[in-house]
Amino acid sequence: MKKKKNNIAITGANSYIGTNLINYFISRKIYVRAFCRDTKTLFESFPDNKYLEIRHYSFDDKLIDFSKINKVIHLAHERTNLSRKDFSVDSNIAACKNIINSALKYKIKNFVYISSLLAHANTKSQYGKSKFNCEKFFLNNNFCILRLGFVFGGIEKGLYKKLMTSFRSNSFFPIIFPNKIVSPIHVIDLLEILIGDEISKKTKSPIMIKMGKDIDLKTLFYHLAQKLCGKKISFLYFPSSFLYFFTYFLGYYFKIFNLLFERVAGLASLESREQEVKECNFILKNTEKFFDNK
Repeated sequence: MKKKKNNIAITGANSYIGTNLINYFISRKIYVRAFCRDTKTLFESFPDNKYLEIRHYSFDDKLIDFSKINKVIHLAHERTNLSRKDFSVDSNIAACKNIINSALKYKIKNFVYISSLLAHANTKSQYGKSKFNCEKFFLNNNFCILRLGFVFGGIEKGLYKKLMTSFRSNSFFPIIFPNKIVSPIHVIDLLEILIGDEISKKTKSPIMIKMGKDIDLKTLFYHLAQKLCGKKISFLYFPSSFLYFFTYFLGYYFKIFNLLFERVAGLASLESREQEVKECNFILKNTEKFFDNK
């Protein structure tokens, strides 16, 4: 890989956002060094592409090779799959320290950490707490932090793929916290922001990306099912508060319920947000168009 203006490194490259990033960048002949644990799957998705270099990545790696890289987009994040009583150490903390040290060693100035709207002081989910704790290390090094809501569109993968598959297969869909504001963003809008120069390289607070109007969970699901799956779904309303406390209690002892609790707690945490964020007026034309009822 020769050093050019746009040589981009992506961690967590096998994720939903990572896969869309790679597809977007290499289609524009931008060189990508993709780091992930499952390199075989990524090779199968993008075979023999001269603009893509795939490397194995582990959270234990002390030094990540960012030689000849101009920008790093850090997506990699490991969710807990344990009961809360068995959870003790957040591997993401050590991993973010390692990647920061690597970025500093290779003098990377353009660094973007992809965080979440769940990352705030009052969050109820372990995922949100982990993201919030990791943010502090990146802020201390003047790296850019993007807090994202629900990302949709593009190549389907992971949780987004499961959601879309469910919409295509069912006319009824269970829902909790239907009125929570989810701040959706179309994946193409996100990719254009990441490749552009609008993101500040140095900021004293996370950057929150959102539309000019609020979109709640029910509206998001309705539009996804109707416009992308051709289905008009009806909702089955589940008791939100009951499910929160039920999974909270059992999640302390059993990992399966803690996995459910993390999803429930994530939605519950959308009602309370950290105020010290920088709201930027990005152009979200694909997102705005998707939710335009005209």
